[in-house]
Amino acid sequence: MLFIFGILGTTFMKGGFNQCHMDNVPDSDRKWVKTVWDCFDRGGEWVNRPDNFDNVFNSMLTLFTAVTSEGWASLMWSGVDSNLTNLVPVPGNNRALILYFVFFMMLGSLIVMNLFVGVVVDSNATEKQKIMKTHHMTSLQIEYCDTLTKAY
Repeated sequence: MLFIFGILGTTFMKGGFNQCHMDNVPDSDRKWVKTVWDCFDRGGEWVNRPDNFDNVFNSMLTLFTAVTSEGWASLMWSGVDSNLTNLVPVPGNNRALILYFVFFMMLGSLIVMNLFVGVVVDSNATEKQKIMKTHHMTSLQIEYCDTLTKAY
């Protein structure tokens, strides 16, 4: 699932999380910064977020972080604001990516929750066998013990 959504994220948002860091740019020039070259011409720095979709590996890592539901909303809004490569992000540029992130979070949360429940149920069964002291028996021996206990 991470691989499939990683490929889709790379397709839709490659290079879109780059932005101009404008601490050195005068306030009057900020509205004219539209591309990476405008950013450099006015004294800014072109930086990339650590969680990005520039390649499939980074996409999968970013989505793995998002599925923990830690900061996924800010990631979604950065994706919505993302623009083409070498262009400054535009607020609300691609609202269709909201569906991408929401669909991923629903599927990802469902799968993670099922894995968690599976581990809990398996651990419960293992502890039950240890309490009954049947963890060294085969399934045939366990069935025989169950029939004996039902008979008494």
